[in-house]
Amino acid sequence: MGPEVFSQSQYGAYKVPTFEDLERIAGSVTTPELFLLKVKEEKFILPYRIEIIDSGSLQAGSAESPREVRFIPNGKKDPNDAALIITYNNDPTQRGFNAIELMQTGEKP
Repeated sequence: MGPEVFSQSQYGAYKVPTFEDLERIAGSVTTPELFLLKVKEEKFILPYRIEIIDSGSLQAGSAESPREVRFIPNGKKDPNDAALIITYNNDPTQRGFNAIELMQTGEKP
């Protein structure tokens, strides 16, 4: 069974960010940790998270510090379909640490 469809009432004062919101935040910070702090400060919610130990991405991951993929479902059709995808790595010793990847599908959340 996949994740539930995002419901604003589930998260109270938090709101779903747009791609533009995330792009603005990513451009104003230098590390994934600061990115997540700024997202939280602006009361945005990134409701789903997956950890990846190894992938073909430019961002490395390990069992000790996996690459994180956060996503917001499109909330319209299949709740497993992501509308916004954010990836980063929290380990400064790993490849791609200073990069925050943002992707948007054709459908907005």
